[in-house]
Amino acid sequence: MARSFFSKFFLYNFRKILRGRIRGKAVTSDFYQSEMPDHMASFVEATKDTTLILTILWIFFQSSWILLILGTIWSLWEGCSHSHLGWSKLQKLHRIIDEEKWEIEHHFPQERAELEKIYSAKGFSGQLLEDVINTLMADSNRLLQVMLEEEMGIALGSYEHPLKQGFWALFGSLATTLILSLGAFLFSLTGLLIFALTILGVSSFFVARYEKNNISTVLIWNWAILLFLTTITFFLHQLFLMKH
Repeated sequence: MARSFFSKFFLYNFRKILRGRIRGKAVTSDFYQSEMPDHMASFVEATKDTTLILTILWIFFQSSWILLILGTIWSLWEGCSHSHLGWSKLQKLHRIIDEEKWEIEHHFPQERAELEKIYSAKGFSGQLLEDVINTLMADSNRLLQVMLEEEMGIALGSYEHPLKQGFWALFGSLATTLILSLGAFLFSLTGLLIFALTILGVSSFFVARYEKNNISTVLIWNWAILLFLTTITFFLHQLFLMKH
């Protein structure tokens, strides 16, 4: 009986820790995408997307007014989509918190054993380990926070409101639309490309500085992607015109 109990206890803890690591990786991909704040990441992402979309649209329509209208509609989409994505991530976070809270309420001894393993791996031992575990176990809210942070790598105060992310995505996309439309109105395709490359350069520099990446590499990649896709679109459009 004792052997069966310890086997089940070991199996439960192994599955619990494994499940926590897997869930932790999934959550980490959403809540730790970069060192950049979520609203600024939304701003930069919307700026890049809008730059590419409007550059391609200009090849087809070649009208700054159409560019302005379609860019405004696209900006509204960017704001709404980033807000919706933010709400989805927030619901995911709440679901994981509820699951961990249920584990604490229904498997309290196992949670203590798991907490001991976590802090033993950190170098705590003996009476100091017992004191730390007893302190954490005395407050269920504190225990929940510790388990989320230590087991899954979630920082509970780091996620920003979805509407804030949506607003900054909308702002970034609208600003890009106005700048590119002005460039197209004043200097046609040449002005549009110059303004587009400038916007991508500034946003890429900003991201690279935040994430401590190589600035020149990020710049080259973003510029190369824009020019490559624009060139492909241009030749496909010319081919379409020749056949019609």
